[in-house]
Amino acid sequence: MWDVCDRVSGGGEREVSIISSALRMASRLAGKPPQVEELTIERQCDNVFLEQAAEAIERNDAVLSLGCGAGV
Repeated sequence: MWDVCDRVSGGGEREVSIISSALRMASRLAGKPPQVEELTIERQCDNVFLEQAAEAIERNDAVLSLGCGAGV
């Protein structure tokens, strides 16, 4: 299962939805069941907010984390 996690100050839900849709389509084309979970958090550069994602991270095989790059 994939977990798409993204959030920037100005939003992020739309971008997560677009990428999740692309991953689902790619899974279907590859003949694999599409299992994509979406999650947005306030700021991925703040450990307090990352704790909110801990359960989702634990139950997934892979995590695709996107961010604004401010904390990079």
